[in-house]
Amino acid sequence: MDLRSASLLVVAVGLVVGLSGCAGTGADDGPTAGTTHGASTSASPEPSAAGSSATAASDDERVASFCAANAAAAEAVQGDVAGDITARQRQAEATRALLPVPGANSDVSAGAEKFAAAADETVAILRTFPPESKVSDVGTDPRFLQSDAMRAAASDAEYRAFLAWVLQTCMTTQ
Repeated sequence: MDLRSASLLVVAVGLVVGLSGCAGTGADDGPTAGTTHGASTSASPEPSAAGSSATAASDDERVASFCAANAAAAEAVQGDVAGDITARQRQAEATRALLPVPGANSDVSAGAEKFAAAADETVAILRTFPPESKVSDVGTDPRFLQSDAMRAAASDAEYRAFLAWVLQTCMTTQ
C-alpha cells in the first residue's frame, strides 16, 4: 500500500479507533484543494451543457474539498491536540457540505452524517486535553475506544458504506 492510500486509510480508521497516533506520513501526498473528483481530459464543456456542468463542478469541488480535509485530518493526528481539533472541525464541515454525497446511494449519505457527528464527538473528547498534548499520547484514552464512532464503525452498515466511499473516492481523485 502506498503512502497516499495508507494516509486515507488512517483518517477513516483513525476517527474510528480513537486517534491511534499511528498515522502514515502522507504529508505531501494528500489531495489539494484544487484536486477534482472525476476529472476529465476532454475540452471544456459545451455551452448548451452549462447548467449541468455547473452542478457537476460544484459536486467535484465539494468532493475535492472533503478529500483535502480528510487528508489534513490524517496528517493532524501526527501533531498536537490543537491542530487535530482544527483539522477534525474542518473535516466535519466538509463532510456536511458534501451532503447529499454526489453519485452515491442514500446509505452513503446517511453514513456521512454519522461520520460528521463522530468527528464532532472526537473534537469534544480532544477538548478535554491540553492543546499542546501530542495526539499520540492521548489517542489511547478509553473515551475514544468507547465512543459512538467506534461502535458505529463496528456495527453500522451506513457508516461503513461511507468509509468505503471515502477510500474509493479520495484515492481516485489524487
